[in-house]
Amino acid sequence: MTETIQQLKEDIAILQEKLQKLEEQDPEMLLLRQGKVDIVDYDGKKYLRIEYTDSFSSAVSWYVRRNGEDTIGVVKNVNVYSPLEELYQKQVVKQKDDYPYKKYTPEETEQSLKEAFREAVKQGVVSSTKSKTLTDLIYDWWEDVFTTHSDWDMETSIENLVDEISLWLPKEHDTNSYKWNECIRTIKEKLR
Repeated sequence: MTETIQQLKEDIAILQEKLQKLEEQDPEMLLLRQGKVDIVDYDGKKYLRIEYTDSFSSAVSWYVRRNGEDTIGVVKNVNVYSPLEELYQKQVVKQKDDYPYKKYTPEETEQSLKEAFREAVKQGVVSSTKSKTLTDLIYDWWEDVFTTHSDWDMETSIENLVDEISLWLPKEHDTNSYKWNECIRTIKEKLR
């Protein structure tokens, strides 16, 4: 009888070792489930929060990846769950709320566009007035020369007109639009 008990103890020890090895492995079935993964930094480690959204359940599981290691393991210490969830709220949920590409109401969009336009006018990127045609520019120059600057000679007047036209032309782009910039430079060169 003692032999039987001894044999049972050995069998139990072998089964416990196998069970422990199985518990240490991540079940492959989890990889087939659907959900979303978020990462939280805590205590020098990366914690992965997997929220399953498939038809099985909407459970949350935590996994840990220690720095320098290629494997992840299930978080078994339930005392860590609460701090991890708090960090998840601070690091991930708040970041998503603060994300600049959130949905705006039409009123918020209109207000943002108005503010952007005002800022562009203030920086001189765009003009707040209606853009002039070349004809408008020449009419204004003509009126200015003969009313305000009647003492200018013809050369000064023409130089002033060329300066006005040069300022009126579109600006060169900072991008790789070589042909556009080359065209603008050629027009400005032909003015003089």
